[in-house]
Amino acid sequence: MKKMNYEANRCIKLSAICMVCAVMSGSALQPDDIEGLALWLDAADLNTLTVDSTGRVSAWADKANGTADSMTMTTADNQPLAAAVFLNGFNVLQFDGNDWFEGNAFLTEGDDDYTYIALWRSYKTSGAQVVLEQGSGDDQRASMLLVNSAYGFNGQGNDKHNLVPFTANTWHLALMEVANSWPANISIYDNDDFYLGSTSKPENLHIGTQGSRVAAKVQNNAENFLGEIAEIIVYDRLISDTHRNAVQHYLSQKWGLALENEVCDEIIDFEHGVVPDGWQATGVFTNQPVSSTRQNFNKHGGFLLDSYSGQTNGIDFGVGNAPTGELSSATFVLSNNTVRARLGGGHLGASVQFQLQRLNENLNWEVVRRSTGTSDNFMRELVWNTHNLIGETVRFHMLDKADISLGLVILDYIRLLDYPLRREIITDFSGNEFAPGIYPECKVNSVDIGLTGNGSAYMEFSVTNYSYDAWILHDKAPKILISTVSDDNFELSTRICSRSLSNYKSQAGLGLYFEKTTGVDEYAFDPVMFGAYKDQEIRLEWPALDLRQGITFDYTITNVYLRIKRSNDKFSFQYSEEGEEWITLVEQEYPDAVLINAGLFSKRWNSTPAATQRVEFDSLSYLATPKIPGTIILVR
Repeated sequence: MKKMNYEANRCIKLSAICMVCAVMSGSALQPDDIEGLALWLDAADLNTLTVDSTGRVSAWADKANGTADSMTMTTADNQPLAAAVFLNGFNVLQFDGNDWFEGNAFLTEGDDDYTYIALWRSYKTSGAQVVLEQGSGDDQRASMLLVNSAYGFNGQGNDKHNLVPFTANTWHLALMEVANSWPANISIYDNDDFYLGSTSKPENLHIGTQGSRVAAKVQNNAENFLGEIAEIIVYDRLISDTHRNAVQHYLSQKWGLALENEVCDEIIDFEHGVVPDGWQATGVFTNQPVSSTRQNFNKHGGFLLDSYSGQTNGIDFGVGNAPTGELSSATFVLSNNTVRARLGGGHLGASVQFQLQRLNENLNWEVVRRSTGTSDNFMRELVWNTHNLIGETVRFHMLDKADISLGLVILDYIRLLDYPLRREIITDFSGNEFAPGIYPECKVNSVDIGLTGNGSAYMEFSVTNYSYDAWILHDKAPKILISTVSDDNFELSTRICSRSLSNYKSQAGLGLYFEKTTGVDEYAFDPVMFGAYKDQEIRLEWPALDLRQGITFDYTITNVYLRIKRSNDKFSFQYSEEGEEWITLVEQEYPDAVLINAGLFSKRWNSTPAATQRVEFDSLSYLATPKIPGTIILVR
C-alpha cells in the first residue's frame, strides 16, 4: 500500500519576475497516482505557466494531459498575474475580476459522477464568481460557483450554489463531488467541514462540452473571480474516501494549510449512504448507514452507523432501543499500527460493542479489541494500538444485543494509519499545547479539557447530578487517558497545581482503568483512583479489591506530586512534595489486566449546590519501558 506522505524541496530561482520554483521529490503522493485524473492545474509548478515580462500569464498547462490542453488567454488585459502573491513559499495566480482562462472540455459529455478540487481565496462576498466550470446551457453547466457569501454547485437553473458559507480573504480547500445517482447529489468538503445538499432536479443534469473556464462562465465570460487560485484538480469519477484524504493531505501539506487532516492508509466513512462491498448485516444494521439528525452525534460527514435509527429511501426514522443486530466488515490483512474511529452509544459491556476480531488458528473469530460508548449519543474519538496484530486477518464487528435504554451503538469515520510508537511523553504545557494526541478545548463526557495559558492544563465541568458511584459503576469520570500496551512497564506522574471549590467533596489526580476477560464475550472494567481527596488526604481507591487507603496531606498549602509506577504485575502509588523524593503509599500485585488505561481524572460527587469543578495539572510525564515498544495517546 502506498504511503501517503509529502516531501518537498524548494529553491528560489531569480528570473525576470523572481518567482518561486517548487520541486517535488521523494515518495510523495501526486494527484496523478489516483485513477481518473482529468485536469490538473498547479500554480506552484512554474514550468506549466507561460509568463511575460510583466508577470501576466497567457497559458496554464494541464499536468494531466500536457500542453495540448492548456488553459489560455490571449488578451493581455484579461490575463491573471503570477508572482504577485505566494502561499507557503509557492506562487499562486491572482485574478482581478476581469481575468480568466478558457480551454477545452476536460470531462466527457453526459458524465454523471465527477470530482472538482480547488484551492482558492476570494477577495469579496458579493455577486457571482466562477472558480472552475465546464459545460454550456441549462442543465449542462457544471460550475464551482460563489454567489455572495456562499458557494457550491451551479448547473444553470439546476443548482446548489448556496451550500457552503465562506468569508472573504480566507483560503478554502474545496473538494466538490457530484453524483446524480445519490439522493443528495452534491457534497463538498470545505477545509475541515463537510456539507451535503441536492440540486432541484438531479436527474436532469447532463454536462455539456462547449468548453471550460477558470474564473469565468463558459457562455459569456462573465461571473469573473476576484482573488487567488493556487491549484485545481478534477477527476472524471468519484474517488474513494482514502484517495480523497490523500489529496487533501497532499494539498494541505504542500500549501501549508492548518487543517486537521491526518495521513491515513485507509478510511471508511460511510458517505452517501453506502457501506463498503463485502460488509454483512443482520437486524437493525440492514438499512445502514443513516444520515440521522436526531442529535448532534459529532459525526464526520453526512452519514454514520446507528443501531437506534433506520432508513428507507434515504429518509431517516427512529426505531428506538429495541431492535438488535450485527454488522461485520469484509476481512482484510491488518498492516497498520493504529485504528481510529468515532464511537458512541450505551456502556453496557458485552451487549453493545464495536470490536476488532482476528481469525485465529482454529479459524474462529476472536475479539482482540473492543470498545463501547459512554452512555450517551455523542461520539468520541477512539484509538486502538494494533501494532502487535499487524499481519493478522481481521475484521470490524458492530454488535447490538440490548433492547433496553441506551441499547445502541453509533460509529463513524474509521481510519487505519501508522503513528510513531512513542515511549516517552513529557510536557509542562508551557507551549500552550497538549502532548501529541491530547486535544485542547474538547468535550469529554461534557467536560471541558483545555489550557490555562500559563503552563497548566485543566479539567472543568458543571456538577448537577454526579454521585460518588458514577465513576465506579459507569465510567463517567472526566479524564485524559493513555492507552498502554499490556506488556509495558511505565511511570505516570503529574503535579496538581491548583483547585477551585476545594471546600466541597472532590477528588483529582491519577487514575488507572483495567480491562480483563471474565469469560467468552464477558469483560470487567476495574477503575482505580489515586489522588488528592477532600483537601485533607492523599488517597487510593480500588473498589474491585476493596482497597481504600489514605494519608493526611494538606495540599491547599503545598502542591502535591503524584506517581504511579508499574513493574510487571506490581503497581506502586507514590506521592511527593517536590517531585524528587517519592514516598510509596501502596504497592499492589494485579496480574489479571488485559488492557491498562492510565491518565488524569477529576471528579466531585457532592452535587449540592450545583457548581463548577476545576482542577489544574502540570508537569505531566509518561515514561514507558516496553517489552513491545509503543503507546498511543487518546482522549476519551
